[in-house]
Amino acid sequence: FAAARKDLSIEKGLDEGNYQPLKSWLNDKVHQFGRSKSPSEILIAATGADLSTDAYVADLTRKVAELSA
Repeated sequence: FAAARKDLSIEKGLDEGNYQPLKSWLNDKVHQFGRSKSPSEILIAATGADLSTDAYVADLTRKVAELSA
């Protein structure tokens, strides 16, 4: 999700309640490959990195900071 949110049209769409830009990104970067690539290959191609907790921890930290503000 962090990689998808880098696309400004996705962020703007989500702010407006429009999920089509996110769906299009997922179709282009993830869904089209089905089982032709391994999950790790798809993840690296879509995000530039393999599976890690870094983005998840960063997102949780951001959310906690927003609650504290």
